[in-house]
Amino acid sequence: MKTIEEEIRIFHSNNPADLGCEYSIGVHAGYEIGFKSGVEFAQQWYSVEDELPCFPYLGKDKYGKIELFNINEKSFIKEVGIIHWRPIEYK
Repeated sequence: MKTIEEEIRIFHSNNPADLGCEYSIGVHAGYEIGFKSGVEFAQQWYSVEDELPCFPYLGKDKYGKIELFNINEKSFIKEVGIIHWRPIEYK
């Protein structure tokens, strides 16, 4: 699995923005910032106190154990001990 930095370099090489001026440096910096922001967004965990999960989702308990779930009823979430969740896929 590649690191985030390796993926950014691959993206840069496949999407050249060399306009022969300082503008291209800003474009590459924008790519990097945008890519890192997207990764951060996709890795975000949500508290079940703030919002119930949409499914399917990954649920994490207070010990850090992560499992795949398809039930988002509040009583089930409390019984299983899920404290954070994140979606499997963003649409």
